[in-house]
Amino acid sequence: MNRSESAFTLIEVLVSLALFSVVMLVGVGALLTVIDANAKAQATQSVMNNLNVAIDGMMRSVRMGSHYHCDSGNISSWPLTPRDCPNGSSGISFVTYNGNLRRYYLKDNRIYRYACTSGSGQCADLPITSPDIDIKKFDVYVAGAERTYADSPPDLVQPVAVFVIEGQAGSERISSSLYGKKKRIRTDFKLQTVATQRLLDL
Repeated sequence: MNRSESAFTLIEVLVSLALFSVVMLVGVGALLTVIDANAKAQATQSVMNNLNVAIDGMMRSVRMGSHYHCDSGNISSWPLTPRDCPNGSSGISFVTYNGNLRRYYLKDNRIYRYACTSGSGQCADLPITSPDIDIKKFDVYVAGAERTYADSPPDLVQPVAVFVIEGQAGSERISSSLYGKKKRIRTDFKLQTVATQRLLDL
């Protein structure tokens, strides 16, 4: 009786399992990489959406305002005296187009807006950036805000404010943050924008 039936040996089974394990590890690693890349893309998109809205509103207010006043603390005097800051400042205050006080500054890794209604004494202090975004730097440079004396020749410099903002998409400080769980999916960013006063001031 011919008993030449074929079967897998123990070595063949072990080799097959080893190859299968390697393929599975490579596949799972690639899948995790794709998931992290997708999360990073979502974090970046979240930053862009939030910053676009926040900065667009801030720039519109600054362009329509006047009496640019660089400051590194709370406003103690009203009305504002225009003040340049060629070396940079951590905040900017100005008078809006309808005569109200407005201030933008950095606090707790977020950009805040401080707004007061003229004559009413009502003020509001609100963050304009998401807690999922860590703002690490908010520098403001102002030129041309200080007016020359009436009997002096005009300075011929229209008031302009330059904003330099640096931060990171995803915050490890926020326990509910969708993007702050893994350091490798957080994204650093740096941007610069300029606002020129629309009210002619030469």
